This record gives sequence, C-alpha cells and structure tokens, in this order.
Amino acid sequence: MRLKLALISFMTVILAISSVTLAYLSQTTDSLENRFVPGKVDQTIHESFDGTTKEHVSIKNTGNVEVYVRVVLAANWLSCPDTEGSAVISSCSVAGPAPLVQIELNETSSWFLASDGFYYYKALLLPGQTTSDLLESFTPPTQRGYHYALDVVSSTIQGDQADLVSSKWIHVSVDGEGRLGRRD
Repeated sequence: MRLKLALISFMTVILAISSVTLAYLSQTTDSLENRFVPGKVDQTIHESFDGTTKEHVSIKNTGNVEVYVRVVLAANWLSCPDTEGSAVISSCSVAGPAPLVQIELNETSSWFLASDGFYYYKALLLPGQTTSDLLESFTPPTQRGYHYALDVVSSTIQGDQADLVSSKWIHVSVDGEGRLGRRD
C-alpha cells in the first residue's frame, strides 16, 4: 500500500511540473513561420534562328538553386512535303541522322566536350544566370530534298549534389572549387 501511495505521489509531482512547464512555454515563446522553400531545378535554352543560321545558343538557369549544366546537340535530316524552302517543320518527318555539329572550343571556353558526346559548362550556374554561348553561329549543311534540324537538349543537376554529378555524369568530375572537368 505504501508503494502505491509513493508511486501516485511521484506521478502527481511529475504531472504538476509538466503542466507548469507547458503553461510557461506557451505563454513566453512566439510562434514561428516555416519559411521552407523547396529547391527548383529548371533551365531554358536560348537560341536564335533566322531560317538558315542558328546563333547564340546558351542556357539560362530559371530555377532557384545553382546547377551544373550539360548539353547535347542532336542533328537529323527532315523530309518535308515542300523542300523548296517554305516547308512547315511540323509537317516534316525524320528521314535519318545528319552529320553532327563540330564546335571549335578555344582554350578559354567555359565549355568542354567529354567522350560521351555532351558539352559540359565548367562552372556552377547561379539562379538567373546564363551560360556563355556554346554555339555562336552555325549554318546547317544542305541536301536537296531535305531540311537539316539541329536540336539542343540540356540537362542539369542541383549544384550541391557533387557526388551525384560524379555518379550520374560518369565522364566528368567536380574539383574542390565546384568546377567540372573531364574524367576520361
């Protein structure tokens, strides 16, 4: 009986202390607003095309986090109903692969070509920033009866994921300063 009474007394004291503490904290602390904003990885390809020449191909980071960027250029010959220059591209069908574009990169370029066929932007791209031009000007080859289509396809990985870059983009590595370089 004594043990039961001691246990009940002990539990009553613990309950009283907990109630007082909870009452004190609810009166003296301010509520906080959760300001969590999820990371958004997104990009836009900027390019101009006047019907014969594709110019100023670059990538803009339209997300809210820094990203690593890579680009592949895909070329195809299109077979179109009217091949005399006035064809509507949406009415064309792919006739087959076309010769790939060879871009001459100088030593000071912000891009490099890896053995997987992708062009990698060396630096992290901050939100709102645009890469330097990968392709400054390109006039496609001609072949009677076909139109040349050069598609620019980009992909990005969030900048704080250097390990992911090295595991998913196996032909590049990230150095201690966060810059991409060739692994192969």
